[in-house]
Amino acid sequence: MALTFNYQDFLDDKLSILDVKAKDATGSIFNIEMQLTVTAGLVKPVVFYGCELYAGQLSKGDYQAQIVRRRFSPKRLKRKLQQSYQNWDRLIETLPSDLADMLRQIKRGKFDVHLEHRRLESTVNRLVMGLLASALFVGSAQLWSLQVPPTIAGFSIPGALGCAIAVGLGFRLLHAIKKSGDIIEKRPL
Repeated sequence: MALTFNYQDFLDDKLSILDVKAKDATGSIFNIEMQLTVTAGLVKPVVFYGCELYAGQLSKGDYQAQIVRRRFSPKRLKRKLQQSYQNWDRLIETLPSDLADMLRQIKRGKFDVHLEHRRLESTVNRLVMGLLASALFVGSAQLWSLQVPPTIAGFSIPGALGCAIAVGLGFRLLHAIKKSGDIIEKRPL
């Protein structure tokens, strides 16, 4: 158990009155820190000490504990916080000029949005093939039902032939979709 009293070095520095790290009868570890002021940077040390205490309570031989210990390690947390700070700093630095450029382009009427569609060709091809097959089937079924000549034994030859071609196109489309696996599993873009 540690008890410290830290004086302020600077006017806006923290003044901690009590800093206690203790273990109870069940083995849980507690870190208690009391301060007279709350600063904007208080969240980072609280998260840091919480992760450090949590990772320190895990058993050393457990594989899952090692993963959790690595994930909540103070070094990793510090690195993530630094990276997050750098990303926010870069955004704050570049955002005003980027917005100004966009507004200038909008005012001039030269603002363009370029979209890139990945893997859209196969989707559009299948959609078109499906629409053509269904349209051919519906049209051929209508020819068949109206017995449009030439007919053999009351069946319209153009209607029956169109229905057969439409069914063939439909099976070909189903085979292509099944072969690519797009119905069952999603591929990353």
